[in-house]
Amino acid sequence: MDDQAIELLRQGLDASDQGKYAQAVTLMTSAIALAPKAAQAYFCRGATHCDNGNYDSAIADFQRSIELDPTLSMAHRGIGVAYYKAGQFQSAIAQQNLALERDSSNADAWSDRGLTCFELGLFEEALSDFNEAVQRDPNAAMAHVNRGRAYDKLGDPFRAVGDFNQALLIDPTYGIAYYHRAQAHRALGERQAAIADLEVAMVRMPQFAGSYVERGQMMEEMRDTARAFADYSKAIDLDPTLSTARLHRGNLYRNVGDLQGAIADYTAGLEKSPKSATLAFYRGVTQTELGQWKAALDDYSLALDSDPTMVNALINRAILYGRERAHNSALTDLNQAAKLKPNQPDIYYNRGLIYQSDGDNGRAIADFTKVLDLSPNYIPALINRGNCHMGEEAFDSAIADFEAAIRLEPSQPLAQANLGRAFLGKGDRIKGRDTLQLAATLAFNQGQMQLHQQILEAFKTA
Repeated sequence: MDDQAIELLRQGLDASDQGKYAQAVTLMTSAIALAPKAAQAYFCRGATHCDNGNYDSAIADFQRSIELDPTLSMAHRGIGVAYYKAGQFQSAIAQQNLALERDSSNADAWSDRGLTCFELGLFEEALSDFNEAVQRDPNAAMAHVNRGRAYDKLGDPFRAVGDFNQALLIDPTYGIAYYHRAQAHRALGERQAAIADLEVAMVRMPQFAGSYVERGQMMEEMRDTARAFADYSKAIDLDPTLSTARLHRGNLYRNVGDLQGAIADYTAGLEKSPKSATLAFYRGVTQTELGQWKAALDDYSLALDSDPTMVNALINRAILYGRERAHNSALTDLNQAAKLKPNQPDIYYNRGLIYQSDGDNGRAIADFTKVLDLSPNYIPALINRGNCHMGEEAFDSAIADFEAAIRLEPSQPLAQANLGRAFLGKGDRIKGRDTLQLAATLAFNQGQMQLHQQILEAFKTA
């Protein structure tokens, strides 16, 4: 490059360092016009595009720099960084592999691939790469932080703390190390140490919303919901698009009955993270509580689009399908839930209700029995199995189920009422009337006036 091109490139780098990306690109483009074969100029413009979030342009410039200088391993690293930032992790790893093939001595290149593995959930592979990075540059604080994060994900928070400590020995002002050490302390049950670290992180990184979310979660664990709410709100003030803060504050709104406030937070979170199954699920739960059945059904479907294995979304959607008499769809969801989580009692309970509603008492009894095998004290399953036995005129079996429910909860008016009906069905009028009378009293005392009236009607005809 001639002196003029070098000067333009230098000015462009200065502008990029100041965050003046458009100006930097203009200056670097002028440098390239004077030196169109200068691989380094394309590399620098690619790095500027990458810093500015223009990943396609960055990749194009890095690729051009490789065409001009195939030995430029940093360009492969640059493409990997651009793909990583764009969320294209497999493409990132391919380029990071090439960068390491050309120069395995670069600690940052090992860290790059480790971070990509981390995002893919390949924590063992990430740990291996971070080990290589630390070996090549023991004084790189970020490499220790990254390795600590990998240890934490692998269930070793004690070793994670060791790496975060090392990072802080290298750079005592390193705010992100305090933040991640707080997470490891929390995993170790060292809540006060975690809070202390978060408070330092808040000073070191006053604009970082994640510290407030983390402390808010700990405040919730300590049942200090007021401080938790304040922390989530502070996080949202700092970053209105932070979906985790929206989720947690939305849950607090929902817990205190502010369902519209919850919906607003879940919706704002989904605008930033449209594939968040958790946000969609909780918005669906809240829509259900508001009686917005169609909206709730849509939200459970949205959650399942992102995570088809979310069992509770399958169950809740099935319940709504059942409400709409779409029993085949409900059974499809519940059958899938049973495959995913065969030991969850409420799957079989809700499937039993569908069969019962269809008049298939045999299958309903089988499902309620499965519930009781998994959870012997599941009173609604006892009552509904008893009802199915009644439908089959198996009155002794029905009586046994209702009596079992009453032993678990003697003041249960519905179980008492159904027991009375079972006695009547068996022909024992005296026991039937006495039991119905007791059930009516229990229902009245508990303010269940509709049930009370129904029992009185049954008593009149007994």
